[in-house]
Amino acid sequence: CLVALIGNNMSESKGYAKQVFGTLEDFNLRMICYGASPHNLCFLLHESVSKQAIQKLHTELFEK
Repeated sequence: CLVALIGNNMSESKGYAKQVFGTLEDFNLRMICYGASPHNLCFLLHESVSKQAIQKLHTELFEK
């Protein structure tokens, strides 16, 4: 499952990548695309854990 985080100038937000990858440390990321655009971060997860990873990201990025 390809997951994309999209925002304005995310690559310039200090600590953003650390926060995202820290949240996903328990998941096996199969591919990462970061830096191709300053506005998104994409990664590939196995479909069986994608919903759990997305929920965890949502909690970390929007509910804290």
